[in-house]
Amino acid sequence: MRTVREVILAAGADEPTPVVRIATAELGNRERSSLAIARRKLRGLLAPRMIGVASDPVRVSAVGAQDLRLALDVLDYDVLDLELRILRLEGTMSPDVTIEIQTGMQTQSAIGWVTLDTFNRASARDTSELRHFGNPLRYIRWNVTAITGTNPAATFQIRGIGRRWG
Repeated sequence: MRTVREVILAAGADEPTPVVRIATAELGNRERSSLAIARRKLRGLLAPRMIGVASDPVRVSAVGAQDLRLALDVLDYDVLDLELRILRLEGTMSPDVTIEIQTGMQTQSAIGWVTLDTFNRASARDTSELRHFGNPLRYIRWNVTAITGTNPAATFQIRGIGRRWG
C-alpha cells in the first residue's frame, strides 16, 4: 500500500484528477480524507486568491463605512495582504484621507464590527500602501475614518491576496 505522500507525488500538480482517483482505492478512510485535502490543494482551492474589498474605484467625500451588503466574505482565508491605492484626491487646503479595514461575523447590522487595522493617512494621489491583515473574522469592509480639506473627496481601490495556511 502506498502512502498519501507517494500518491500525491505520483499524481503531481499537473496530472489529471483520474490518477488521484485511481490511487484512492489503495488507501483507507483516514488516508482518503488526507488525500481529499491534498486534492483540493492540487486544484488550487487553498492556494492564494485575488480578492477585492473595493475592486472598482470608490469615490468618497465624507467619513463612513462600506455598505454591509457589499462586505467581502473572507472565511476561506487566514491572512490577507491588501493594497490601498489612492487614485485621486480632490479639494483644497491639503486634502487627506484615512481608511481602515473592519471585520465582523455578520452583515445584518454594524454592531460587532471591529477594526482589523488602519492604513496610514494618505495625502497624495497615485500612491499605494500594502498592509498585512491577520486573523480576520468572516467578513471585511472598508471604513473611511477621516477625510480633511475644503470640499474633500478621495477615489481609491483596495485589492490584494487572501491566503490559507493548511
